[in-house]
Amino acid sequence: MILVIEDDRFKFDQISELLIGKAEVRWCRSVHSGVQALSSPGISAIILDMALPSHDLAEGGASPASLPSGGLEIIYELSYSNKLLPVIIITQYPEIEIEGSYVKIDRAAKTVRDLYQIDVVGVVHFKQNDQTWRKLFQSMIGRLA
Repeated sequence: MILVIEDDRFKFDQISELLIGKAEVRWCRSVHSGVQALSSPGISAIILDMALPSHDLAEGGASPASLPSGGLEIIYELSYSNKLLPVIIITQYPEIEIEGSYVKIDRAAKTVRDLYQIDVVGVVHFKQNDQTWRKLFQSMIGRLA
């Protein structure tokens, strides 16, 4: 089962469309629900957005805090718990904030691997009207097996 941690429904739909027939998908929309799902049995890989809210939006509840680098919380948890799950990072931004510095996407996978010792397959720059991200993402999915 692939765990997709992504708060944007449109982006999730685009991602899950490319996973049809390849794996069962579980969707989490926040850092909190994503961290909880990491302990679920059967998770074989993670697709991770970097900008995530702290918690799922609850009807009648306060708005969750927006965390531009919320995906790092998931990475910290993976590193701390020594979970050896492959991760594909997918972001709409050209840079990712890591340890207070902005790292360009082309260097982000290596930086995260080196800092946190987790299996980052790669980083995909999601652009809604550009098919390039789809091709790159599909090639990375093929490496999850």
